[in-house]
Amino acid sequence: MIRGQRSRRVNALFWRLAQAATLATAGLLATSVAWGGLSDTEQRASAQTADIAVAAGRLLGAARFQLAWLDWNAPRPVFLTSLSTPSVAHDVAALPGIATAIVSVSSPAPDGRNWGVDSGDLLGVDLTVTSGERVQPRSMLKRAVSSESLTWPAWWPDGSAFVFQREDDAAPSIQTPDGFARPPARLEIAQADGSNRRILDASGWQPSPAPDGSAITFVRFTERGASLLTLSSADASERVLVDAGVFPEIFSPRYAPDGRTIAFGARSYADLQPTPQPTGFLTGFLSQIEPRTASAHGTLADLWLINADGTNLHQVSNLRVHDPALAWAPDGSQLFAYGEWGGVLVDLSSGEDTLMTYLTGTTAVAWLP
Repeated sequence: MIRGQRSRRVNALFWRLAQAATLATAGLLATSVAWGGLSDTEQRASAQTADIAVAAGRLLGAARFQLAWLDWNAPRPVFLTSLSTPSVAHDVAALPGIATAIVSVSSPAPDGRNWGVDSGDLLGVDLTVTSGERVQPRSMLKRAVSSESLTWPAWWPDGSAFVFQREDDAAPSIQTPDGFARPPARLEIAQADGSNRRILDASGWQPSPAPDGSAITFVRFTERGASLLTLSSADASERVLVDAGVFPEIFSPRYAPDGRTIAFGARSYADLQPTPQPTGFLTGFLSQIEPRTASAHGTLADLWLINADGTNLHQVSNLRVHDPALAWAPDGSQLFAYGEWGGVLVDLSSGEDTLMTYLTGTTAVAWLP
């Protein structure tokens, strides 16, 4: 799960009921925002009907509280785990040639509140099981104290270790300009068996190692906004690729398979500007009871690429994604963004993109050969 998302997932039930009649329409329209050229209607039609052949490989992610192979063509996941309720699978990490996937799993708090969004541990899942067989994950790294949460795992390229995000749920939250508050987090690493856990960076979220292990890209959130950085494996020096103030929030940075570029999602400051409020009794009533956009759903994010040296920042899709979690095709030809209102597939050579409404989620996914 992309953190800071844990709080935003807990939307008010009354709000969901009040908006049931309009949510589907609003989500479709919002996801299809375009940026010039053709009209909005023309761009939506083009994007929705783009004929993109999905690059080779299988998509691994969380679905219906379990870890599963996701189906590119229909909402029919093949489940790998049989986690007992109320445990919930979230972010997953996997590598070609590594038989174990790492998944963050949340468990209920002692008071039973916040089901499915409580602190997480890192568990291992055997990917060599027979198709259709479901297994119980094994422990890889448990929380040392109840106030921490271990999420957003990523294997080191050679499979010898894994990095992850460690949140401190007992510390004061950090609020970014878009209104989201999230627990402070740091980057840590542990050996493949969970031993030798240690800190890599005192302030960081959503780590992703370079394919050659030379660096880790990650996000840092501050009151000024989100920044995208790299951390050198050689000397632990930081390099800022996108400074705070460019985007209020950055999601899911991921190195391309060749290590030359980094993909990520980002919200725009333009989306945070206030919009005129409609008048009338019903709309006035709803404006009083509904959570504000920033705290309830947030704005949609655009998909971006940047060179690993910080040059050539550019947007790669007209489609927008809610809380995207990104994954590269194994051959680097395509980019997939897993989003709460639907996934988006981008073919980088043709520039075509398409919306996959049946692939919905906000947790980290892995695209394996």
